[in-house]
Amino acid sequence: MIRYSKTKVVILIIVVLVLWIAVRCGISLPLSARSGAHVTIDGDGLTVHSRGCDLVVGPSSDDLVHVEGDGETRTIAQGTVRTYTDDVVTVLVPASATGLFLDATGSIDVAGMDVDSLELATVDGKLSLSGCSARQASVTTIDGDVCITGSSFPLLSIHAIDGDIDIAQCDVDDIDGTTVDGDITISLSSFQTISVSTVDGDIILDADGLSEATLTLDDSSANRTIQGLSDKRVEASTVSGKVEILQGGMPSDLDDTPR
Repeated sequence: MIRYSKTKVVILIIVVLVLWIAVRCGISLPLSARSGAHVTIDGDGLTVHSRGCDLVVGPSSDDLVHVEGDGETRTIAQGTVRTYTDDVVTVLVPASATGLFLDATGSIDVAGMDVDSLELATVDGKLSLSGCSARQASVTTIDGDVCITGSSFPLLSIHAIDGDIDIAQCDVDDIDGTTVDGDITISLSSFQTISVSTVDGDIILDADGLSEATLTLDDSSANRTIQGLSDKRVEASTVSGKVEILQGGMPSDLDDTPR
């Protein structure tokens, strides 16, 4: 495994995150100076941009998008709606939506969504996903924790600068997770590949199949690779911290002795 300096990793991740969020936010219609959310549904895709408020997103009971904020509820089937508040905006999404993109300057809480593509980005706030499923999911934050529970994603990408990453009771094929300053804790019912890294933090992994996977672990104490018997693969690295494997009683101080 190639070892990178802390400074290079920090610069690389910051540049990627800032450019990614700038591009995505740049193609949206601008909000007014007031806090609130700008919700647009175009075909089967739904886009929500919010400033100065938190987002709560869940499934709708009909074929309309319901936007609730500041004591009023507005509905749309297509087009755009705005709501103004500095508190919480709730967006209820119909089952017909296949793509969901959310970006905010506050927290984002998504529950019970089943879509083809799911993208979340925030500058400052916690990102929470529970009981969700998507063919591919992408989560990006500059300053905030990421918490995902009881969800299913064949492809999951998580990138943070300052925040912990916590994934529990999930079914994910491939995970790519990075944070600069934060711990990474992952508990999975199944997986194919896990690739995670942090500069300043610990990594804790617990998943069915870890005992048969090929493990490449790089932390402050050692760099070691343990060849597994299956095609499952795990790569975990931290500059300042430790990597710990929990499944099957495997010790955290693994050496490179073949199994």
